[in-house]
Amino acid sequence: MNSPEKIAATYLRLNGFFLMPHFTLFDGERHTHVDFLGLRAPNSREQCGEHIFPLDENLFDTFDDISGLNSREQLLAAITEVKGGEEKEKPGAGHLAYINRFIGPNAVSLRCLFRRQRHSVSISDNVIEISLEYAFDLILRRIDWIDANQEGLAKKSSWTWSETSLSDILYIKRLGFLNVID
Repeated sequence: MNSPEKIAATYLRLNGFFLMPHFTLFDGERHTHVDFLGLRAPNSREQCGEHIFPLDENLFDTFDDISGLNSREQLLAAITEVKGGEEKEKPGAGHLAYINRFIGPNAVSLRCLFRRQRHSVSISDNVIEISLEYAFDLILRRIDWIDANQEGLAKKSSWTWSETSLSDILYIKRLGFLNVID
């Protein structure tokens, strides 16, 4: 997994998605893949004691806008491509159709593209575009939130062992090399 994919994966994970990287799709006799298929259960939340972990409300508001539903209450399937530059190779209609058949009728399937761009989270041609810079900043903000609430949280230590990308970011931030973008 390359660095942009690690940022996208960590961002989606912190927003409650289970990830299947390099997910293979079949279209007749051909096959292709998307960088991630992310699944998020309806009404899910991450909680430790009295602390409910925050989500990126901007992301879920955008999901609401594109689906016309309260996305927090839906089974979500995020069909995700990640690009390290400004290119716009989006998940296509064939990807969406395949995932809809694969996941079943009860899921809301959303096409997502992570790339370098000015906007934080936006919609273009029915695809949710998420800036890699914005995603990384949200990861740093979540770490700051954990630091501010760490007395009641044991989660920070366990991430060090179980989620390698987040572990790397935590360690580099503890060394003082990363700060939230203002």
